[in-house]
Amino acid sequence: MATTFNVSPEAAQATIKAALHDRILGCLFGSALGDAIGLYTEFLSTDMAVHSYTDRKFTLLPKDQATQFRHDSHRAPHLPGEWTDDTDHAMLILLAYLHVDGKELDPKEFASRLSIWVQQGLRALDTLPLGLGRTVGAIVRSKAYLEGPEDTARHHWKICNYNAAPNGSLMRTHPLGLMCLNKTLEETFEVAASYSVMTHVDPRCIICCAVGTALIRGLTLGRSAARAGSTTSPRRRWSGGRSTERAR
Repeated sequence: MATTFNVSPEAAQATIKAALHDRILGCLFGSALGDAIGLYTEFLSTDMAVHSYTDRKFTLLPKDQATQFRHDSHRAPHLPGEWTDDTDHAMLILLAYLHVDGKELDPKEFASRLSIWVQQGLRALDTLPLGLGRTVGAIVRSKAYLEGPEDTARHHWKICNYNAAPNGSLMRTHPLGLMCLNKTLEETFEVAASYSVMTHVDPRCIICCAVGTALIRGLTLGRSAARAGSTTSPRRRWSGGRSTERAR
């Protein structure tokens, strides 16, 4: 017979709050750690990764025991333990949100911070804009970018024959899932889309950001992986309502 315990509503609420806090921290710190580990093998084939890291283990701390990077041009600017532009851009979203005490989600404020990052790096940590991709670089460096981030991104997509769909907006999206905990699924999709189009307007990018953000939201709320992943049907309805003309 299973043993049950009765707890007060206050204790139950405190437990839920503590679990939610733990998931939020896990998402932010876990993604940064995963990014730092991922840098070791980014852009390497399986064979190249195995050859470069024969023990197949990675250590970040203590510093004197940290796994050294493979010697190549991609990893040369980095020190062990550093993350990539993926986390830098996620930090820009987070810092913009914290700057207004979480009172609003402003994609254009993110765009403004991204413009500074492209020129100067992450000022909060005094690091360079390492890993700047061609798509983000071409769009954000445009003189018209801050006047119309989405229009500039759409122009770039057009001159690329509507076929520029790298993952630059998806890689930064996880903080948005945390910021949408009190929003509906459809509202979450819209928030994700509004941030994606600051640099990536291809529908594939927008949909990926919408689904990724919704997954983070669902998992952080404590839903099972199956329930958190049950965004396909709502996503189809939501994306089906978006104008094809607006996309192009």
